[in-house]
Amino acid sequence: MKKILPLLIPLFLLLIIGCKKEKGTVIAKVGKSTLTLEELNSAIPLEYRMRVSPEDKKQFTENWIGTELIYEKAVKEGTLKQPEVAEQIEQLKKQIVINHWLSKYTYDRLFVSEEDIRNDYEVNRGKYNNEIKVAHIVTATETDAAEVKKRLNNGEDFGKLAMKYSIDPSGKKGGVLGYIKLGDTALPTFEAEAFSLEKIGNISDIVQTAQGFHIIKLLDRRKIKNPPTYEDVKESVRDKLLKQKQMALLDSLLQQLREEIPVETHYELIK
Repeated sequence: MKKILPLLIPLFLLLIIGCKKEKGTVIAKVGKSTLTLEELNSAIPLEYRMRVSPEDKKQFTENWIGTELIYEKAVKEGTLKQPEVAEQIEQLKKQIVINHWLSKYTYDRLFVSEEDIRNDYEVNRGKYNNEIKVAHIVTATETDAAEVKKRLNNGEDFGKLAMKYSIDPSGKKGGVLGYIKLGDTALPTFEAEAFSLEKIGNISDIVQTAQGFHIIKLLDRRKIKNPPTYEDVKESVRDKLLKQKQMALLDSLLQQLREEIPVETHYELIK
């Protein structure tokens, strides 16, 4: 537990701060703020509760006390009234509201059935028998990716452009990622494009993921000796389908909201 304790403390403190205040057994008090045993127990992530010792709980409590002491001092010195702090708090409030609303909105709209998973597996079954070696160039903006793609189309070397423009650590190695199997990257759109490349040397169109804008090159393809079974890939397929549905749902929602709420842009002013 000692190794994971430092990683848990920041999350734990955030959860404690967000806890609904209820009556319980008070185990610590700083000024007017209290921490109950019930709050402490409920704030520890479920997967760690059986591994958290009384000493760990004391350490959590000491960290809560430290956080409260510093917070009390900061408030007394007027930190909350500083414009930049108030602005950051407002942004955090906005993000919390958005996350809470989206969670409720998507709760009964995002569902992947066993049949969905099985169908996707059968459609892509052949791809699970192979692993591919790829290189990629990742840029922060689509404009940068389009410029790189244009230079590739003009015959410039993929590796050199990766070393110069890619924001991914693999750029130092010419963008080479090595061999990957379907489900390895947790980036379904990236994998879908990479595995759709038919011939060695083929270069993909621009693909957007949470990491940026990718251009992928197929370097090699080979058979896997022991391809994964349906049960091996079931959860990764479920995650992929959920992400796809989530993106489609969000796109549909934003399109609907643009029709309901006036949106005005002046892109001509961006230089």
